[in-house]
Parts: sequence; C-alpha cells; structure tokens
Amino acid sequence: MAVRFLAFRPDVRFSTVAMYVAPFACILSLIPVVGLYMRVRMPELAQADQAMPVYLQTYLHPALGGFVTLCILFAMQSTANSLLHTVASAASHDLRRALFPRHENAATVLFLNRAAVVVFGALGLVMMLYAPPFLLSWLGILGTGTLLAALVGPVFVASFWCGNGWGALAGMTSGFVVSGAMLLWTNAGWVVGPLTGCLVSSLCYVAVSLATRRTPRPVGQTV
Repeated sequence: MAVRFLAFRPDVRFSTVAMYVAPFACILSLIPVVGLYMRVRMPELAQADQAMPVYLQTYLHPALGGFVTLCILFAMQSTANSLLHTVASAASHDLRRALFPRHENAATVLFLNRAAVVVFGALGLVMMLYAPPFLLSWLGILGTGTLLAALVGPVFVASFWCGNGWGALAGMTSGFVVSGAMLLWTNAGWVVGPLTGCLVSSLCYVAVSLATRRTPRPVGQTV
C-alpha cells in the first residue's frame, strides 16, 4: 500500500517507485525456489503449503525469517485491501445508481462508499472466523486460478489478436469449466489445472472467433 500511495504522488518519478518495488519483487520471486529446495531437503512434508513455514522456521535466522514473513503478509493484506475496496466501491456505486439514479451528491457518494467498505469488511471477517479453513483455501484457489483461466482468452489474447463476442464467451466458459473441474475432481493441483484452463480458453477463443467471423460482402451486393 505504501508503494501505491508513493506512485500517486505527483513529485515522484516512476523510476523511483520501481527502485522501491524491485527488492520486494525479488523476494517474492524466490518463493518457487524455496519450494524446490524444500522438496529436495525435506521430501517427507505432508503438504506443499508447509514448505515456506518450515523453511523460515528451520533454515533462516529468526530476524530474517520474520522479515520475509512480513513481506508475505504485506502482499496478502495489500491484495485483500484492494479486493475489499473494489467490491465495496462497485457494489455501492451500482446500488446507488439503481435506487437513486439522479442523486450525484459528492458527500453522499463518499459516505456510501465508506459505509460499503465497513459492511463488506465486517461481513468478510465474520465469514472468515466461522468458515472452515479448507473452504477458504478452495475459494482462494478457485477465485485466482479459475478466474485467470476464464479471462486469459478474451483479455490477454485479445491484446494481440482481436476476436469477437462469441469467441470471448467460448473462451470464458471453457477456461472456467476446465480449470474448475480439474481443481475439484482431479489431482492436477492448483498450478496445472489453471494453466490447462488457460490453454483451452485461448484455443477456444481463437477457434470460435474464426468460425463465427462474418465475411464482409462486396459493395453493392444484396442478399
């Protein structure tokens, strides 16, 4: 959040922000290396999610391990804050426009937005306290990997090759179904499943767009 606020300052250059971001990005990029290291050193771990906690507790100095833990927590909290503000702003905006379409008072809009942040934050906290841990994990995995698989075709591929609406719908549907099915009913894992869904989504986006693309008629030709 501090990096984001720093980027909003008009007197700060983008290169300066990048210099602050680079060390944290380098630390986060080392997480897969830690997983490979722990797979070699401690193959008896029951779950892959235990790799980072066991590594921080066993192989690092407490001060350094605490610093890395803080970096991970900061990344998680930053993402949670962003999602909370996005959902609350969208919900408050849509509800206000639906109930009071002509009311555009700035003070009221700001109050409704802040109230929505409090309501959604309290609701998420209550759900987190009473929901079983495995449900929270599955919601996180399905929400990130499956969303990536559903949108990679119409969003990422569309930036290089423009399809049509039917292709976008086919890519979103196929990516969501393939990734969700592999995560729920196979042992593919939370990496292979979404990546397979991304591939299927991209192929369906291109194939359906080509199959449903209309050929422009010559000028003057009638049906």
